[in-house]
Amino acid sequence: MNKHMLRQQVNDMYQALSGNERLKAEKRIYEYLFQWSGWKQADTIAVTVSLKNEINTGPIIETGWQQGKRMCVPKIEPEQRGMDFYEIQEFGELERTIGQIYEPKKGMCPLVPPEQLDLVLVPGLVFNRQGYRIGFGGGYYDRFLNRADFSTAALIHPFQLQDRIPVEAHDVPVQTLISSEGFIHVE
Repeated sequence: MNKHMLRQQVNDMYQALSGNERLKAEKRIYEYLFQWSGWKQADTIAVTVSLKNEINTGPIIETGWQQGKRMCVPKIEPEQRGMDFYEIQEFGELERTIGQIYEPKKGMCPLVPPEQLDLVLVPGLVFNRQGYRIGFGGGYYDRFLNRADFSTAALIHPFQLQDRIPVEAHDVPVQTLISSEGFIHVE
């Protein structure tokens, strides 16, 4: 299957989840994440503000704040095809931008250099057991993940895991996959 077909398949599966199924699965994912040593040891965590067909990251950001962690969200720079992370301390520091995504308001949040990040929670639609992913098509994360040495993880529903996906030379795998069924060993 090509990337477009895999994206569509996963989006259809997201649509088929009832609200209750989704909430139960996300609660289990959060439990695994917050008990994981990678989370516990991280002081500065990068995470996107989720869209409709993604694991809800609002509770993750809130838990990070409650635990005294620096929570950082991305702002894309389409002209440079780049992305940087900014620390947010409340949801009011975000605004809707291109594609209806939430990003830090310009000039309101401090830039966090990649080398200060301890953990990056990487979004995506489809993953394989080697940690490779199919994202949303911009390539922003693959370019960013090459910039520094930090831990990476992705939070997924079991239906997002596929045996085979197209992998390109520039793709960067995540180190850890966490699902509602637990940790998936990245080969």
